Amino acid sequence: MKRLVGVFVAACLLWGASPAHASNRLNHRFGVSLGILGDPFPTLLGYNASINLARWLRATAGYGQISGTTTGGEAKITTIGGGLRLFVPSWNFSPVVGLSYAKVAFTGSGSLSGFTGNSSHKYATLGFDWQAGNGFNFGFGANVSTLSGVGAVPYLNLGWFF
Repeated sequence: MKRLVGVFVAACLLWGASPAHASNRLNHRFGVSLGILGDPFPTLLGYNASINLARWLRATAGYGQISGTTTGGEAKITTIGGGLRLFVPSWNFSPVVGLSYAKVAFTGSGSLSGFTGNSSHKYATLGFDWQAGNGFNFGFGANVSTLSGVGAVPYLNLGWFF
């Protein structure tokens, strides 16, 4: 994973060196989005705020919940997380690689989505992101947890940058 991120950062710096090939990410820096199925991870619907720090770098923070029935009864997960996303700076539609950290509060009995009790985890984001000239944002891919037994979950982000 470290090697993949290193190659991605080097490619971003090489491809994005020319201002003539710049993306829309600095035209609209601050954003809000709805994360469906996984941002922050784990959640069914996540509410996120983001800032484009550079054409190749975005910081995100979010909140979400999952409620469900387990073999032991009702359970709920509340997730608060944040992370960084890397892009190809000259592309509006770009591959995205990210690393995030989330605090997960589990209430109820049993387990839900591989989580029990209160814990935290790191997860990688691999996917694609598009930020239009008017600020509309669309992203999709997968979040992959570092915790064993949690695995990967696809995500879809819909948002707007101002």
